[in-house]
Amino acid sequence: MHSISTIDAPLRKRSFLKFLQIILLAGFNFLLGTSQALDFSTLKPYGGLEYVQRSLVFQEGYGQGDFNKRLPQANVFFGVQINDYLGVEAGYLFSPPVKKTSIATGRTFFGSILDQNEAIISENKINLTGPQMNVVARLPFGTSGFSAIGSLGVSYLTLKSSVKMLAHGQVIFTPSEAMQMERHFSLKKVVPKVMFGLGYQFTDSIGARILMGYEKTSQFKNISPKEESPFKVSLKNNVLCSIGLAIKF
Repeated sequence: MHSISTIDAPLRKRSFLKFLQIILLAGFNFLLGTSQALDFSTLKPYGGLEYVQRSLVFQEGYGQGDFNKRLPQANVFFGVQINDYLGVEAGYLFSPPVKKTSIATGRTFFGSILDQNEAIISENKINLTGPQMNVVARLPFGTSGFSAIGSLGVSYLTLKSSVKMLAHGQVIFTPSEAMQMERHFSLKKVVPKVMFGLGYQFTDSIGARILMGYEKTSQFKNISPKEESPFKVSLKNNVLCSIGLAIKF
């Protein structure tokens, strides 16, 4: 029996190709619609690095209280500023998994209902990484150096998580027993996102920005582990906050 998280290589390849197709078509249509009005000599490439704080929100009984609520991440990005108001940007979100040890008593534990006196101690890890593509709009505030920023884009995120039971009731598992019972979750999704914030240009080449936004991670729903298990993980939509530095080439 195959769980919804078991994705074979051809399916992963088709999913990624579909993501690239969406991005390429969107980029082609955008450039086709604007190329006649663009002076390509004015295009300004740039790159940068952002610190991203992701607020992880889960469905009750499907990860809430068992996973860490925060996921610190880094975003390396490169883009092209088309004019003073519009740019296109690609980046990659990466981070190490965050770990939390939780105690569940008399509640729903990853989709399984525990008896009132039943307790489980577990060590749980989660991570979300992947490439992203954004259209970034800027509205400069005169010559002050400040500008309002808004971006709309998509991320091709890979969710990886694990649940390792350390104790169940009065039974404390040995490290080898806990490893044998560890369950691993994995799924890839194309996720839309929107960000808003404020930027400041220190010089013609160096600028900083602070952004806050929303990512539709609720698409990661009822994820089953690779191994045989009744456990499931479900996310709600995540909130992102970031601060970064950009340099024009």
